[in-house]
Amino acid sequence: MSDRSDDESDGKPPAKRQRGDSGSPNSSADVARIPSRDDQSVGSDSSAPGGKDPKIWGNIEFMKTVQKSPYEPPNASAEVGETAFDEVKKLLVSPDDDSLILPQAARLFGSRLAESLVTAFFQIGRSGMLFSPQWQEGKIRGVSTGWIPKPLLLLCLHEQRFVRANEAILSTIIKDLGLCQIVGDSISEWELDRKYINLSSNTSYTYTKNKSACYKCEIFVARAFRCVKVLKWKKIEDSLFNKIEQCLKIMNEHVRVSKNGVAKRISELDEDEAPANEAPSAKEKKSTKKAAAKKQKEADTDMATRNRRREERHESIVMLTGMYEEHANRMQQILVVLKRKMQEENGDRDSMLEDMRTQIREEERQKLLQEQNGGKRK
Repeated sequence: MSDRSDDESDGKPPAKRQRGDSGSPNSSADVARIPSRDDQSVGSDSSAPGGKDPKIWGNIEFMKTVQKSPYEPPNASAEVGETAFDEVKKLLVSPDDDSLILPQAARLFGSRLAESLVTAFFQIGRSGMLFSPQWQEGKIRGVSTGWIPKPLLLLCLHEQRFVRANEAILSTIIKDLGLCQIVGDSISEWELDRKYINLSSNTSYTYTKNKSACYKCEIFVARAFRCVKVLKWKKIEDSLFNKIEQCLKIMNEHVRVSKNGVAKRISELDEDEAPANEAPSAKEKKSTKKAAAKKQKEADTDMATRNRRREERHESIVMLTGMYEEHANRMQQILVVLKRKMQEENGDRDSMLEDMRTQIREEERQKLLQEQNGGKRK
């Protein structure tokens, strides 16, 4: 979506003038793929290539397949025309009426977080920047957005700016927002571990070459996966899934791997897929290995979860500390003003008392003079 202009001075985004129809594919119990928009009608402009909705994407160009990377010059994006990205973008902008958020956004995120996301998306658009680590602190362009979880802050970034981003900023996004973990979760959930074994055998990705393209692919896969999770979809369109696999293929070819790590991962997958009719001794042996591997994996997951929660608590404490300091500063300013007023009032009272004393002394002096003058006459 094209950026908003800087002549809008308030912190919150204005209402949009037009919106596309909203809706989502029907979900099912099993993860599956559904036909892309080329094969079915999905509420968007059918005259645009690949089902692109110009109200959402503006002049960003449609990309049918990912060949080099999902974000290519001059202004092409693999996100354009994909229902999952369309629906999430609609949640990040203000509706036509005077309200700040859509009812659907309030249901999915809760009202407070939904308002934070809409404000963050708007302020990031006005900033002209792709990403800043300071945005994780809940403030963008001096506007307080409130704390936003990292996976959702990832969705607030403006995709057209990935096109010309350098490797340093792309690497920062991946590190700060925890994209390796998100991509790893997507590979596991979509059961692509064996197909992209170089990736599934790594917990973090280091690329030997084509780093910029691989970084963009990693960002695209993470954003796609989080869109599906946000919308609570169980089905994925063919076109989107094909683009995801094209990105994973590029990453899998260029990621640095360990032979021991790959062998260990293959062994784990073999154990998970072991047939039930194996000899008891072999089955028992594999069951023991599988239990040990599962226990280790649970321990690693538990440690990662604790670390993530610790980071979230730390971020919350930082935000609350800032709020308390700001409140304390305001109270200090109020006390200074009250003290000054009291001093002024005390000064006026002292002056009044001094005038009264002067007046009494003058009256007594006059009275004394009158008595003296009366004595002389006698």
